[in-house]
Amino acid sequence: MRNFLLAAMMVILLASSISCGNKKWPRPNLEEETFSFAKVQGRRQGKCLLVNADVQGNIGAARALFLQIEAPDGCPDCPFSPDQRIEYLPGDPQLLLKDSILSLSYCGLDPDRQYRWRLTGTTRLRPGDTVAGPVMPASAVSSNPKE
Repeated sequence: MRNFLLAAMMVILLASSISCGNKKWPRPNLEEETFSFAKVQGRRQGKCLLVNADVQGNIGAARALFLQIEAPDGCPDCPFSPDQRIEYLPGDPQLLLKDSILSLSYCGLDPDRQYRWRLTGTTRLRPGDTVAGPVMPASAVSSNPKE
């Protein structure tokens, strides 16, 4: 009987130790959850700025996109310091995505002022990490069609 109890305890100990492996929390595949802006272009049309960007990676992982706008007031070489930040969430009517081309618009600019702007975004997985495009100029739009 004693041998049977000893054997039973050994089997239980062995069975319980098999499930005690090195366990780790699941880790996300960051390559599948990131995106970047490959080519960013913008043009002024009256009070509006129309932005197009080629997106590389998984744009479906975007939590939000932001259009940062700065009126440099005569200092185009100063560091970029945006005055406005317009947020675009997935499903926003001013945000279109077709294939890998992202298009968005913002209307609220003074046609007589020059601006600089940048497109940025955050991912759902790591909201603190920011994806940023280059700082781009947005020249003033002449209201005189002859110019």
